[in-house]
Amino acid sequence: MRYVSPMGLFDSLLSRWRRFDDLEAPWRAGQAIHDALRDAAAPDGSLPEGYELPDTPEPDGEIRWASGALDGVMTHHAGLNDDAARAAAMAHTVAALTRAPSHDGLRALHEQVAQGPLIECVDDLVSAITQTDALDPDRLHALGRSLATRATEREMVKLGVLLVGLVEGTDDRELLLTLGAHDELALFVVVAMANRPDLGEQALWELARRTRGWGRIQSVERLAGTDDPAIKAWLLREGFRNTVMDEYLAHVCATTGGLAEALAHAPGALDDALLDGAADLLTALVTGGPAPDLAEYDHGALASERFLDHVEARVAGGAFSLRWLVALAQLRGFLVDDRPWDSLEARGWTDQRRTRLAAVVEALLAHPQWAAAVEGALDSDDRAARGQGGYAARLLDIDTFERLAARLEREPVDASTWHDLMRQLSRPERLERALAMVERLPLDAIATGPADELGLGPAFAAHACLDAIVPDLASHPGAGWPAIHAALRSPVVRNRNMALRTLAAWPRSAWPPGAAAALELARDEEPADDVRERIAATLTGQGLD
Repeated sequence: MRYVSPMGLFDSLLSRWRRFDDLEAPWRAGQAIHDALRDAAAPDGSLPEGYELPDTPEPDGEIRWASGALDGVMTHHAGLNDDAARAAAMAHTVAALTRAPSHDGLRALHEQVAQGPLIECVDDLVSAITQTDALDPDRLHALGRSLATRATEREMVKLGVLLVGLVEGTDDRELLLTLGAHDELALFVVVAMANRPDLGEQALWELARRTRGWGRIQSVERLAGTDDPAIKAWLLREGFRNTVMDEYLAHVCATTGGLAEALAHAPGALDDALLDGAADLLTALVTGGPAPDLAEYDHGALASERFLDHVEARVAGGAFSLRWLVALAQLRGFLVDDRPWDSLEARGWTDQRRTRLAAVVEALLAHPQWAAAVEGALDSDDRAARGQGGYAARLLDIDTFERLAARLEREPVDASTWHDLMRQLSRPERLERALAMVERLPLDAIATGPADELGLGPAFAAHACLDAIVPDLASHPGAGWPAIHAALRSPVVRNRNMALRTLAAWPRSAWPPGAAAALELARDEEPADDVRERIAATLTGQGLD
């Protein structure tokens, strides 16, 4: 049920909103979340990467949900376990406030909301509110708008958005877009927009373009089935890309965007953005996971065939892209995978087609120019390009040790490069060279003593290098003690755990002089009980789980 407001915005502003805005705020002091987001937004409405809401607590060493992750995981994986009693109590308070706005009523609502994340009871709450008799839609909307624009706490803002979404015929587009640009608020904004046909899917599309993480996922999912040619074209080129996992959106974008149909152009007649988008979509579809994969895409075989036709034409013309290379390698794995192919023939995956496509993929991957493309990416100053080059090198089993080592000689604090290099220590001289470069890291600056740090962000870039180095030393007993010792003395918990696992994997006879004493000191200073237990187990040779 949706309420339709009979009042105009001007009348509503004069006679309704002011009364709620004049109520004493029960939430924490500070700038309203809405105002903070409005002030931080770029001209296109997007927020700076990593922007935190003003009510985000200071880091305390505890693992916290990323923005929007709790709501996203609960709606996609865990399912909602609504609290009907809490929802009924909030609905009752909301109704009372619309009838007689009061400071006490707003305080009571704040206390109810503060009991836990609103996502835990949102369905029951909407049901309870919409089933309440004689609710004045203008006052309901005014209350929601007041909470959404004034509150300094995210759950109160979410409640405001929820209420705004229940009343049609009001001008809330910019309000919702401003709030929805942040992943933490996006789900509630998306639901509000979806419940408001008067806003239209253009508002959802605008929100999708402003967001990158869970907000992108939530908004694009609700664009499924659109007939708008501009939106469909965007879905295939950009819409599926997000900072969580492209796999969440690959299937909905391929189906709604019409990937197979879009690839029906003659080879050479496809724009670069669409071909790159197709490559990344197919890569995500093969990977699968949280959403339907390539085998579940009805036109997956046809889309794959047409994609290969286009790549063949580009390669014949001397063009090479690592995006295509990764997609080719993923398709090769898909085509030789042990699947129930008989049941997939209806989707076009016949033996004949798979054999033909596999031959095309192998011929394309055999082109010698791919190695040069990978090496060029590894030499790039762009970190994302280097990461893609490293991934492609692993897929094709290209030896990149010398290039990686040369980069680390210039820039030793580079965790992704260390990760790729440590996988290529097949010869003793490579291990020796890697260990010599390890000592160029700021090990003393890492080994400041144990603490409860998560070790996230640029300040812990050197600590992240140990994440890539120390685990691989487990297969090289006695080697790399300076790195292990620094990890053992690191304030980052995972560094210390990695050091313990590596030492536990070595025979005691391979421990360097001073290792036992270092462990005893670590045990005495360790602030975390579970880590202290692992230290004791390592000292006594009990092994680690």
